[in-house]
Amino acid sequence: MAGLLSGYSSTIADAASRKRYAEKLELVGRIDPYEVAKGDWQDDVDLWPAITQLQVCMYLILAPNPYSEKDFFNYKAWTATRILCEAG
Repeated sequence: MAGLLSGYSSTIADAASRKRYAEKLELVGRIDPYEVAKGDWQDDVDLWPAITQLQVCMYLILAPNPYSEKDFFNYKAWTATRILCEAG
């Protein structure tokens, strides 16, 4: 699999992360967004899909990811939380 990947994906050191990235590329026809030329992107909000905040939230919480639910909801360990608490 590693021989098929190029660009950004070849810089991913962790084998498990590289495999996840390759699986995600399969979902979008093996088009690596880091390999798309800047001129090929369209910056038009009207072309964005119509999604709700709830859909985004559900994706971020329910989508498979390398972190467990325990890791995700361990807000006390978040660096940003610690920084805000220390600054207050």
